[in-house]
Amino acid sequence: MKKFFSKVEVKKNKAGFYSIVLDDNELSTPSKKVMQFDSEELARLVASEWEVQGEKINPYEMPITRFVNTAIDRVANARYVYISELNEYLDTDLLLYRAKEGMELRDKQDREWQPVLDWVKQEFEAEFFPTDDLVPMDQEDASKAKIIKYISSLSDFGLTTAYLISANTGSVLLSVAMLKGKLNAEQVYDISLLDELWQAELWGKDEEAEEKRVKIRAELNALENFIDSMDT
Repeated sequence: MKKFFSKVEVKKNKAGFYSIVLDDNELSTPSKKVMQFDSEELARLVASEWEVQGEKINPYEMPITRFVNTAIDRVANARYVYISELNEYLDTDLLLYRAKEGMELRDKQDREWQPVLDWVKQEFEAEFFPTDDLVPMDQEDASKAKIIKYISSLSDFGLTTAYLISANTGSVLLSVAMLKGKLNAEQVYDISLLDELWQAELWGKDEEAEEKRVKIRAELNALENFIDSMDT
């Protein structure tokens, strides 16, 4: 898309919300909904993505704008759908499925993954039980309900973030730890890709897999910036 504006500004309206103005037009989502923010920091973060665009607008260089569009156009009107999916994902959370006892990989998983489960137990009084069985194991409804209660309390932006972190890592519990500030993006990256990185060390790197990991790392870093700039 060719650049269609020359000036980017952040303005506060009479209702107290911040919007991004491109020349004289407020920035809208693809569904033509005006972007409005409680957080000036978030508004300026979105604006900064538009300010650095050259003659052609490259959406792939604008992850925060993409997150905002997703929250406003998709998540806001379907919160129940996204929350229900995250509730279902809890039974198959990455951190709950381990290699067999005695394997080197299992030792790594226990060292890196169990502390997250221990933190969840302490933070939410919610206990999740790992298994080395390939068959999905139902977790306790009461524990899942406590995690979902927290996720349900998030803003549309926060819920979008929880969903995207979970999608990139395979772990709702990691998304909660990142949203709560227990883990940063780099830690979540290392923990979620522990199995892959171990395989790469053992058998050598695969170029396609490496490219995928680069994209996941970039996405998690952008999501961390998104979290830091908003009121969850």
